[in-house]
Amino acid sequence: MDKQIFKVDKEKLFPDDNQPRKYFSQDAVYKKLQQLENSGQKSPITVYPPDEQGRYKIHDGELRYRAACMSDTINTLDAVLYSCDSGGIESLVSQLLHNDDGSEPLSVLERAKAYEKIIVDFVEQGSDKPSSDAAALLG
Repeated sequence: MDKQIFKVDKEKLFPDDNQPRKYFSQDAVYKKLQQLENSGQKSPITVYPPDEQGRYKIHDGELRYRAACMSDTINTLDAVLYSCDSGGIESLVSQLLHNDDGSEPLSVLERAKAYEKIIVDFVEQGSDKPSSDAAALLG
């Protein structure tokens, strides 16, 4: 089944505090802004279902969101709904994979903190081998 693409006003979007990437260079944001304004959005961002205020937390696509926020001509972004719960190990692993797939990889510190969070999540779930479980999950 194909995911439905819909338009979301950039004012209704907000970043995920649990996203492993915490830093975006101004150069990367500016390059993405130029690409969006000159060539349009190549792929939709991924968002969680809307909250009580009708706002969407971004699962994948924060760089596109930041670039759109700098634009006077881009008011909406194409989006699809992310099918997993907001947060959790599956979401974090998905974000790690998407960030590695991009033009600007995660920093060593961002990657280490994400791995640590996965291990902590396994501990909280009662795993007796959280490091092994994390390694198996991450491949």
